Amino acid sequence: MGGRFVLEEADAALDGGSIFLTLRDRSERRHRIELVQSMFLTPKDPARLPGRLYVDGKLIAVRSEQERMLLDGLREAMGASAEVPGGSEFVRELLRFVESDRYAGLAKGTGQQK
Repeated sequence: MGGRFVLEEADAALDGGSIFLTLRDRSERRHRIELVQSMFLTPKDPARLPGRLYVDGKLIAVRSEQERMLLDGLREAMGASAEVPGGSEFVRELLRFVESDRYAGLAKGTGQQK
């Protein structure tokens, strides 16, 4: 593998914008990335905060080192995502939102900056 991750699946839900990515790392482990929709700010599931990023079900702290490393890995994976329908577009949209001021503001507004 060239990068840290290979994109295997990319999908979006019709819930207001949730994005789901499945990546495989160099150790052949699969990881599920979820960017929860940010259109409706009342959570349907208290374990999934609107507008927040999760990896394998764990909330990623906003502007953390873990978040930066994940985004860098996603950028690398985007180059090899041509075989995954919509893969590049979903990764690009996730990166655009997570790097925006709105993303950080949503976390601050919910008191969940963690």
